[in-house]
Amino acid sequence: MTNKEMTAEQLLIQAEGLMQDVHNFECQLMVSVTLLGKDQRIIENQLSNHSVIFQDKAKVEIATRFYGMDLAQTSYWVTEGEHYYEYSSDSQGWKRNEYRQGNFLSYLESFYMLLNFPSFFRDKKSFEIIGTDTVNGRSCIALRGIIPGEFSKPVLSLVASMTLLSILTDDESFYEDMPDIPIHAYLDEETGHVVKLVFSLKEAEEKILDNAYGPDQPRPMAGIWGAVSTLVYQNYGQAPDFRIPDEVLKNYVDISPQNPAEETHSHSHDDGSCECGCHNH
Repeated sequence: MTNKEMTAEQLLIQAEGLMQDVHNFECQLMVSVTLLGKDQRIIENQLSNHSVIFQDKAKVEIATRFYGMDLAQTSYWVTEGEHYYEYSSDSQGWKRNEYRQGNFLSYLESFYMLLNFPSFFRDKKSFEIIGTDTVNGRSCIALRGIIPGEFSKPVLSLVASMTLLSILTDDESFYEDMPDIPIHAYLDEETGHVVKLVFSLKEAEEKILDNAYGPDQPRPMAGIWGAVSTLVYQNYGQAPDFRIPDEVLKNYVDISPQNPAEETHSHSHDDGSCECGCHNH
């Protein structure tokens, strides 16, 4: 049976199985959130995260436009002999942070959350084939389905750092009675791999606001006009290799803790999330 002859459920089961042998991949995470401020201003937040992920190293490039501020950051996660480093950039230049092996590998695993297909395809029977499309030059089978509301937290956590809702994601009560999340999936007609996922998050994020603030408490914004997250995948098992540029190796400042117990994720937020999608370390 070819991919074109399979049902939507069969295609999703196959896509999950294909990931068992993927040891590297390239992924683009794009998030667009449009808010209505209390003064009725339209506020557009956007994030673009390009990742090249191997099982033993990663390169992550983040570009964020948040409240009119343009921010960019690049991080390299690499093993050098028996040492485990993150090289990251900020407005003051390059920094290097050393981690214990267990923590380093845990962080790399969190990058693989971008491939969390079992969560994304939780209700395979809800999916239907709606046609074909072309993504990154690949002919794809287009599917439409849902992520049931009770299983929506992994998707919302993945993009939480892009929204004002990031401070709310650790409180389970904010996820009560969540609506289903519509999802569109595009699978390569030839290989069966997932090429693109699109999540519509507006109703889910509005529900979080309702649960968090209720009818009487003042909210940080008047409303959410739109919230869409897109994941685009390519080069499964053939991701472009990379090396740390010489300018980084010659100019970094070492911020490694003297006590390994003091290890921190150098670009984490107060709520424990980070913009590269690696949450809940």
